Amino acid sequence: MKEEYKNAINLSYQVCIECGINDFTEEGIETFKSFVYDTSLMNTLDIYGAFDNHLLIGIIGVHRERQHISLFFVLPRNDDAPTSVFTPEALKQTTWQAQMTVYNIEDEIDYTKQSILQFTNESEGIYTRTNEEDGYMWNTDFTYQVNGKIITFDNIAGPWTVLEYTGTHLVMEAYNPNKMVWTLEKMY
Repeated sequence: MKEEYKNAINLSYQVCIECGINDFTEEGIETFKSFVYDTSLMNTLDIYGAFDNHLLIGIIGVHRERQHISLFFVLPRNDDAPTSVFTPEALKQTTWQAQMTVYNIEDEIDYTKQSILQFTNESEGIYTRTNEEDGYMWNTDFTYQVNGKIITFDNIAGPWTVLEYTGTHLVMEAYNPNKMVWTLEKMY
């Protein structure tokens, strides 16, 4: 299944849970979940996305043969709360100032390190690191994949769970084995 379909499915399910939890029984939610996660059923739909600053905020699914709307979900508007539903397109051709904070076993800060992440397209990027002792800088190419709230890099510890995303601010957490928090601020 294409990455875009996965993002649409995840958004549909997220909105259903957040907004309809009081309206549906557990059986109703499971029925909906079995529908949106059924590849053969989803392949009968043409799915269109609505984006805000490359962030997927809504979807509509139209049945190809019957020409009716099968899915229609929009993230609830809450200007104070960032959303963690985003797509690889949201990261495409962006550059971020990053700080990784690594914690020890007592959950105290062990050390921090600064870096720059450039997402060159929907699956590749450049990780620029600096040796704090001598100032030497070097680049490492990486590939990445976004699946809902999880970002997996090919050669950077993880997988990373997105805790917060606003379009200009991204906070992720991973365990390797100790907790690491990566805070990114969009440069451009």
